[in-house]
Amino acid sequence: MLEKNKVKNFIDYCRNSFNFKEQISYNYESLAVCIIDCVYSLRAKYDTVTKPVVQRYIEYDNNSKATVSKLIKDIEHSGGPELFAKNVLHNEQLSGHVLKAAICLKLAKYLKMLH
Repeated sequence: MLEKNKVKNFIDYCRNSFNFKEQISYNYESLAVCIIDCVYSLRAKYDTVTKPVVQRYIEYDNNSKATVSKLIKDIEHSGGPELFAKNVLHNEQLSGHVLKAAICLKLAKYLKMLH
């Protein structure tokens, strides 16, 4: 598990190295949606893969202003990452031989632990 100090260093590095004000913003109102967007955009075509996955979660969550806790519950109550990927996101992509929905769950749990 990542140490809090390493996470802080990574965040500081990103803030100092990238100009986020010039980047395209999707104005997500939910950290849960940001997690899904981030994970599902890895090694995927953004417009044809990531955007539809994000949209399916938004529709599933009725306009998705979901919290990290809500994302965790959604994944767990759907039967786990495998069924969430199959039945909710309709995308069973892997990243590094790990189901992306499982990565979303792990990241959500880690972020919840930090707060």
